[in-house]
Amino acid sequence: MTRFRILMIPAILALSPAAHAQDGGVPAQAFDRIAQADLNHDGVIDRSEVHAARLSAWPRMDRNGDGYFDINDVPPMFQSRWKSGRAQALLTEFDKNGDGRVSRDEFLNGPMVMFDLIDTNHDGRISREELAAAKAKYHGQ
Repeated sequence: MTRFRILMIPAILALSPAAHAQDGGVPAQAFDRIAQADLNHDGVIDRSEVHAARLSAWPRMDRNGDGYFDINDVPPMFQSRWKSGRAQALLTEFDKNGDGRVSRDEFLNGPMVMFDLIDTNHDGRISREELAAAKAKYHGQ
């Protein structure tokens, strides 16, 4: 299970925790990933920084280099989980053409669910305070 989570973390953290947020189950790493997107270290994360973080995460997702994140990028021992849990949430959020895989374009330009969840004042930026408040609300810290 740990390897599967590590594989999925880059995709899910800044991307697709909507279903998990509703039940209070956003992993702590999701907030850490968003914080790491602060590329200029000014304490504020904007959409362009999240987009850049997605761009750098893509090679870890598209492990076989075919331009898509799909079941073939998941280690065989975890492929049975492809249509469940976080992998399914990722597909639901990003697979806009419904082909069962996420293209680089779908990933890079997909919804920023986690960003929108944390950006409570909807100014297009996540402050340290917003990040801390969201972490406390959804992860109990």
